[in-house]
Amino acid sequence: MRIRERCVRPVTALAGLMGLLVLGACGDSGGAGPPILQTVDLTLTVENFGVLDASEGQYEAWVIDTDATIRSAGTFSVAGSQATTVQLKSPVQNPTDVMITVQRPTDAVGAPSMLKVVGGAFQGGTADLDVNRYVTAGIPLENDPGTHVLFTPSDNHEVGFNSNEDSGIWLFNIRPDTGNAGDPTNPEYYLTFTPLTRGWIYEGWMVYDWGQASEVWLSYGKFEPDGGKKARFRDSSGLGPFSGQIDYEQALPLEVFFPGDDWVANPFDLPVPGDLPLPIDLNGCISTNGACEPEYEGPSRFTHVITVEPFADREEDPWLAQPSFIRPYRNPVGEGFEFENRDIVYYGDELPTGTARIGS
Repeated sequence: MRIRERCVRPVTALAGLMGLLVLGACGDSGGAGPPILQTVDLTLTVENFGVLDASEGQYEAWVIDTDATIRSAGTFSVAGSQATTVQLKSPVQNPTDVMITVQRPTDAVGAPSMLKVVGGAFQGGTADLDVNRYVTAGIPLENDPGTHVLFTPSDNHEVGFNSNEDSGIWLFNIRPDTGNAGDPTNPEYYLTFTPLTRGWIYEGWMVYDWGQASEVWLSYGKFEPDGGKKARFRDSSGLGPFSGQIDYEQALPLEVFFPGDDWVANPFDLPVPGDLPLPIDLNGCISTNGACEPEYEGPSRFTHVITVEPFADREEDPWLAQPSFIRPYRNPVGEGFEFENRDIVYYGDELPTGTARIGS
């Protein structure tokens, strides 16, 4: 700006040629500088996105140019899981793709985080958005992962089987029809889950009074499938902080190599979510002699849920864990015998989804 202010325009014919040179030097004919990006309207309609609080961050849309450059199109929020339309500005005129991420407060500004939620390629100015290749690693989520059973391996070495078997959940299949009658050497013994992208990990929960104001979430830990999509490893909380085991992350009273937790005792005097009494009765309690805790009287009030959580949230205190909004699997525990298969149901229509439109 100072250079332009110091330019003096020539007023004599003799100085005409010199004046042209001075004008060019002053930049009045355009000058060099970074190009100004021309924005274009970007309309997003998203559904099944959860409300984020300040600690969880905010949603941000990103557009990808033909040279694979990724640029931000702005941040936004939603008021609930219902369909929400937001108007943003794309700094790319004709992007090839669009994606939406969760940007945490600690994430770098100007670069997409590892928490990619949905995305898609533009076709004719419109893109359909889903989780494939963003939450998952290019393979759709498994629509039939398998089953879970109720039993408590943490105390079976002390008091034997049939002790508190309704107080623990563990993920494995007992399927004689497939040649697997509870044989850990058979691959069908283990549940099947689609690998996730680097930002995400599965987490299992038992939920008391699902969908009601009184609902309570109890995490049984984060877990991942192996290269063959089998969940054949212990989860992050081992037997669980309420299993009665002091070294609950590493203790192996039984050779347990699959996800799950027990809720039978509280050796650390930890706060139990919802102040639920231990041992928890996941199966419900039918009694005529008053032996049932009021919280468990009658049919089971628990629902089994598997969510997709940020990988970096490796809570040191699993009893304080909170669920994310990506919840592909659940099933009511219902009533049944211990070791009875409970099928885990896939709810693909409740996953985050949406559309994007470029231009007016």
